[in-house]
Amino acid sequence: MRSIRTWMREVWAVGTKDVVSARIISTWRAGKPLSPPDDYRAFAEDGYRRNSLIASCIWEIVTSAAEPRFIVKKKQSDGMHVVVTDSRDPLVALLAKPNEEHTTYTLLEQLFTHQQISGNWFLRKLRSQAGNVVALWPLRPDKVRIIPNKEGWVESYRFLSEGAVGEGLLIPANDVVHDPLHPDPLNDFWGLSPIAVLSRFGDLDNSATDYLRAFFQNDATPAGILKLKAKVPPEERQTIKEKWIKEHTQGAGWHTVSVLDADAEYVSLGASPDKLRMQSLWDQTETRICASFGVPPILVGALVGLNRSTFANYAEARKSFWEETLSPLYSRCAQRLTEGLAHEFGDDYVIEFDLTTILALQENQNAKRQYAFDGWNNGLLTMNQALTILGLPLVVGDAGEERKSVAPINQGFGGLLRRSSMEHHARSLTTNEKRAMARFRRVARQHFQAQGKALVTHLKD
Repeated sequence: MRSIRTWMREVWAVGTKDVVSARIISTWRAGKPLSPPDDYRAFAEDGYRRNSLIASCIWEIVTSAAEPRFIVKKKQSDGMHVVVTDSRDPLVALLAKPNEEHTTYTLLEQLFTHQQISGNWFLRKLRSQAGNVVALWPLRPDKVRIIPNKEGWVESYRFLSEGAVGEGLLIPANDVVHDPLHPDPLNDFWGLSPIAVLSRFGDLDNSATDYLRAFFQNDATPAGILKLKAKVPPEERQTIKEKWIKEHTQGAGWHTVSVLDADAEYVSLGASPDKLRMQSLWDQTETRICASFGVPPILVGALVGLNRSTFANYAEARKSFWEETLSPLYSRCAQRLTEGLAHEFGDDYVIEFDLTTILALQENQNAKRQYAFDGWNNGLLTMNQALTILGLPLVVGDAGEERKSVAPINQGFGGLLRRSSMEHHARSLTTNEKRAMARFRRVARQHFQAQGKALVTHLKD
């Protein structure tokens, strides 16, 4: 046991530089561009562009960017973050119009599409001659190369333009914001794509679709053998085969009639879709594909989801989608943008996404608002604590840190206790009962105050 404790102390005593060095690559590879571990073009072609379910899952995710809006907050002297409402603020203006071609929505749509396909998005910061960030441009992941230094830090990025000859454009690390989607346990620099995880099921789904397509192109007739009793030369067999295929495949050969003489017989060898139980196969592939993207099947019209759907199920699926997939996605994106972009304008700036207007999350928002109102009316929360929960601007000065006066408190929570006591106990309370009632009020008030502080801390985080 002593040796284990000693080992643990040594591990936790390691400095930051040594921790980063733990992911160091081979010396000969330091300073050399690292290519993406996966084939982005294959994922885009065979996954996104060829598989309708994969495309639907990605579209379901990226089109959500139309709902939440960017919020820029600035830290005040009292430690509270206040929403910046001035549209002339440089960071607010930049997020509203990232560049000449993109709006906020189209920029996020492209970044999230890149991320769902490759597992990464890259955002380049263009600077003025004074060094200020004046534009934001997305970089296609398959054209980006990450260049680490010998300590394990990202030193720079290399961008290869379309059809360019040479080493491409070298971009300093502090001019690029990189957000990997999922950690790759075998790669310290690149994120893991959902398509990489589901690739076998994606291939299976594509193959099943191709098989069904070929089956119907063959007049919905399984493959077979044309048996001839007489011996036929190879050249003649090839001629008969080509003629048979021409007459009975593709649209022109559907539903045609063949006449065989007494010396010929057609024997079917292939299996029809009902014998292969194609629906069971598609249920598996649809479930795995949707699970890899975190999209409930009912939202993208997958049959495995529609078979079990009701209106209530759809609403619950939409809520689950926002809570379990989209909210973490936007939270991580906001943190990356705060670290890589907002701090360019000052360490007191924070970028967030406003999720309070998301329809699927309104039930949670209503409960949060009710908690804020009750906490304020009963004197359990300060005015600024309640306003923070509601996402409203804070009150400057001592007034924001005050609670409701004692009289409203007694009329609220305490008054309720006294009225309840008067209704149920016509007689006067004994000394012990008074002490118990006072202790209950004190404990209840402390409990709700602690809950309010915990909620405010959680919302700040």
